[in-house]
Amino acid sequence: LGRVEEIGLFPLGLVLNPGATLPLHIFEMRYRQLFNSAWDGNQKMGIVMYDKDKNQWARVGTCAKVVRFQPLPDGRILTVNEGE
Repeated sequence: LGRVEEIGLFPLGLVLNPGATLPLHIFEMRYRQLFNSAWDGNQKMGIVMYDKDKNQWARVGTCAKVVRFQPLPDGRILTVNEGE
């Protein structure tokens, strides 16, 4: 079996498929911290579909690798992420 690894989760209203890329503009402080931690560590985090109208998380998500990380002067972050 594979190994167990604890990673942060980023909720989105979409599904990231393995091999697909996803550019993101990160502006909320809690998600800035998530992406900074991922970039400083193993560059991995989870992307999970979240339906805010139903306040419901999907049962599965995708592990994503941060492949591009560009911090902006005001603290926001531009990233490119790849589904694994």
